[in-house]
Amino acid sequence: MSFNTIGQYSGNHKVWDHQGRIVPVVEHSEGIRPHIETHPAAWLPVKFYDKHYENWVVVMPGKAVSMDPLGYLMPAEYGLTSASVVYTQNDVDAGVIDVATGNPVTTAKTVVLANLTGTRGAGFTAANAGVSVTSGFMGIQGLAFNDATAKYPVGVCPMPYLQWAGGDGWNPTQLDKHNFIMQHQVAFLCDYVLRLPLVPGQEASETIDATVTDSNPTLGDGVVVTRARIVGEATGRYDSTTGYIPVLTTYPVVAFVLDETHLAKNTSRTTLALASDNTADDVSDILVSEKSSISGVSQAGDFFVDYDAGVVFIYSADGTTLPTSLSGAAGTVSLTYYRYGTAPTVTSEFASLLAGSSVIVPGDFVKAGAGSNFVKADPATDGYAILGQVLGFETHPRDALDRVRTAWNPALLTDASGTMANGVAGSASLNRGQLDQMPGSATGGYPANLHFAGAADLVAIINLISR
Repeated sequence: MSFNTIGQYSGNHKVWDHQGRIVPVVEHSEGIRPHIETHPAAWLPVKFYDKHYENWVVVMPGKAVSMDPLGYLMPAEYGLTSASVVYTQNDVDAGVIDVATGNPVTTAKTVVLANLTGTRGAGFTAANAGVSVTSGFMGIQGLAFNDATAKYPVGVCPMPYLQWAGGDGWNPTQLDKHNFIMQHQVAFLCDYVLRLPLVPGQEASETIDATVTDSNPTLGDGVVVTRARIVGEATGRYDSTTGYIPVLTTYPVVAFVLDETHLAKNTSRTTLALASDNTADDVSDILVSEKSSISGVSQAGDFFVDYDAGVVFIYSADGTTLPTSLSGAAGTVSLTYYRYGTAPTVTSEFASLLAGSSVIVPGDFVKAGAGSNFVKADPATDGYAILGQVLGFETHPRDALDRVRTAWNPALLTDASGTMANGVAGSASLNRGQLDQMPGSATGGYPANLHFAGAADLVAIINLISR
């Protein structure tokens, strides 16, 4: 405020200059799904055939993705050490571009990405490029596939990425089919919460003793004990008065104390199964009807499983005698089961969290692993490779969905690879394929992603960490 010499108010005026320009901002988009103009790499092998759209999927939803040297999206598994790209006849038929030549794949082959050094080796052919001789990435001289940068995922695939239509995605003369482009560009997730099935590993068949051991066991001993001896288990877990699961003197049970703990639930995908290597033996009368509590074991064929501890209780009228089919078996009887302390050897194309050598618990960090799925990470060493954090788990079935009865009764079954009697592994290409199974009813009350991935009953809640 100011006044003139005679005391009159005289205000200061702002002089406007409208010839300048507004200072540019740097904001581009929200970080959940960054607005990036990219698409799936043209060299990705086809994975899953969508029979409704008659198109191949190259990256399934939920898979971790990285960028190749040209800036296109690829499953993060290709950035891992010793990664290879496996091309089959399906890729030849679909016109997939060869990562080692830049031209359509002409034959089924396995390209070792470490061989894409940027230099063409002697004797280079379309068939051996990247297999037994070196090449440039996409056949480009001087351009190598550098896993030092590709190993860090940029995010997660939120939807099926379809096979790239060809060229720049605009010019019809460059498309594989000049009148067909179903998916021009794609997005990826950087910060969101996912629901992924936790897939256990299958334990090699464990031998089950044909006689009981007369000593108190410790969890993980791999022995068969009487009712009286299981009560004396070292941790007191089964103490008849103070145990977490009390075993009363009236319970008609004996116990298989397995070699391993943290078993996966007995389901159609992760089955506990007794078998003998002698065809004359029939042990099918032992694990017939699973009970929800140990007190429910009351007749031959009943059994109860303490999944956390790895102990299977079977019926024994006197608590000491094994079923005749086991004690009198001519061959070696083994139990096959699944557990969360070992990695699965076969995984589905459907995204999942894979079990590993140590059990995954809420709070654990995760990174990209085999098949571009999630695996447990070590925050002390994995650093920028970490993709998210486990917040907790859901146990299924829920809301009594397992009691729903429809035309698919009993439920259609599938293993971890998606194999069905009248379907094709990993696809829905014939008859009642995987995606034709109505989730919840035809899948026995389990969510579709859990069922298709070959998990037991657990879905992990994973919070992606902003990249």
